[in-house]
Amino acid sequence: ANWRFAIDVFLLFRPSIIRPFEGHHQLNYYGMFKNFLKSGWRSFIKYKTNSLINVFGLSTGIAATILLYLIIDYEKSFDQFHEQAQNIYRVADKYPDGNQSDMIVTPLLPTLLNEYPEIASGTRILEWEDIFLHKEEALYIDLFYVVDKDFTSVFTFESVHGNIAQALSKPGNIVLTESIAQAFFCDDNPIGKVLKMKDMGSELIVAGVIKMPPKNSSLQFKALMSWPASPSHLDEDQMGNWYNTFMTAYVRLSDKADVKGLEAKTPDLTKRYYLDNRKDHQVIFLPFLEEHARNTENDRTINILAIIAIAILLISSVNFMNLSMSQWLTRTREIGVRKVLGSLKGQLIFQFLIEGLITTITALLFALLLVFLFIPNVNEYYGLAIQYNMLANSSSLLFIIGVCLGVGAISSITISVLLANVHVIKSLKEKVKWSSTGQWLQKG
Repeated sequence: ANWRFAIDVFLLFRPSIIRPFEGHHQLNYYGMFKNFLKSGWRSFIKYKTNSLINVFGLSTGIAATILLYLIIDYEKSFDQFHEQAQNIYRVADKYPDGNQSDMIVTPLLPTLLNEYPEIASGTRILEWEDIFLHKEEALYIDLFYVVDKDFTSVFTFESVHGNIAQALSKPGNIVLTESIAQAFFCDDNPIGKVLKMKDMGSELIVAGVIKMPPKNSSLQFKALMSWPASPSHLDEDQMGNWYNTFMTAYVRLSDKADVKGLEAKTPDLTKRYYLDNRKDHQVIFLPFLEEHARNTENDRTINILAIIAIAILLISSVNFMNLSMSQWLTRTREIGVRKVLGSLKGQLIFQFLIEGLITTITALLFALLLVFLFIPNVNEYYGLAIQYNMLANSSSLLFIIGVCLGVGAISSITISVLLANVHVIKSLKEKVKWSSTGQWLQKG
C-alpha cells in the first residue's frame, strides 16, 4: 500500500502540483466549446437577413482592404529581387540650383571606378532600337540596352542559356530575352546563331538568353549588347569626351560604403574633370530601390491608398459591430435564460466571440473570392502584375489572418463585454435598450 501510494503521488506530480494541467472541468469544457460552435452556427443560419447583411458588408470591406494592400505591396516590391538591391545606386548630376539630371557624361563611370574603391562595380546603360535580321526573319526590337561588362555584377536577372557575364565581356555578342529568342528561333537553342542589325550593319552572335525582366523591375529591356559590340558612333573616341550626356549609370557600392561620405568627395572630381561650365556640379548617388517612386512620383498616392484601406476596414468593423449589437438586442431573453441556468460572464463572452468569428471567417472567404475575381481586372486596368498567391506571399497571408482575427475579435469582444454585463431581470423582460450615450455612439 505504501509503495502504491508513493507511485500514485509520483505520477500525479506536475508543475501545477495541486491540480491537473487542464483543470477539473476538462470534459465539460470541450462539450461546452462544441455547444458554442453549434449554437453559433445555428444562430448564423436562423437570422439569415442579419447574417447576409453582415457578411456582405464585411466581405466587401475586407476585399477592398486586401486589394489596396496588394497594390501597395506590389508598388513597394519594385527592384527588390536584385541580390544587392540595397547597395545599388543611380549616378546623377546635381546642379548648383538644386536640380539634378539622371543623364551622365560618358567617361564619368570609369573615372568613379578608378578613383573611389568603395564603388565595387558599375555599368552604363544606353537605350537603343533597331531592326534585327536572321535569314528571312526580321524583327524590330524597340528597346535594347548597350551596357558595360559588369552589368550582371550590379543587377540580378535570371539566365536561361549561356554565361551572361562572359557574353557581355566580348565584342560581337548579344544577349536576348526569352521572348525575343522565342520569336526568332522558336524552341531551338539560339546560342551561336547570328543576327544582323539592319540600320547599323553590324553582325552579332547570340551568346546568351535571359528571362524577361519582371513587371516590378524599373529596367525593362528586350536585349543586351556590350559596349565593344556597339555601333561605330559609340567608339572610344566619342565615349571619352566630357560633354556627351546620352546615357545613364548605376553603381554597386561595397557593404560598408558611406554614401554621404562618397558624395562629399565628388566636388573635387568635377573640378578636375568637368568642363568649365560644369565644374560647380556635384555627382550624387540615388538609391535604386527608390527609382520607381522617383519615376512615377506615386509615394503620395501610396500613402493615400493606405489611409483609405485603414478607413474602409474601420468603417466595415463599426458597421459589423452596430448590426451585431442590434441583432443581439433582440435576443436578450436568451442571454437572461443562459445566466439563470448558470452561464458565467466569461462563457457568455466566449459564446458571442465564437458567433462573431463565424461571421468574420465566412466574410473572409467571400472576400478572398472577390479578390480572386477582381485581381485580373485590376492588373489589366492599371497595368500591374499582382500575383494572387497567398501561400507564396507569406506577408499577404499574415496580413489576411490579422485582418480576420482583428476585425472579428475586436468587434465581437466589444459586443460580448457589453452584453455579458446586461442585468438578468432586464434581459428576461426584454427591456434592454440603447442608452442615450449608446445611441449617440451608434449613430456617430
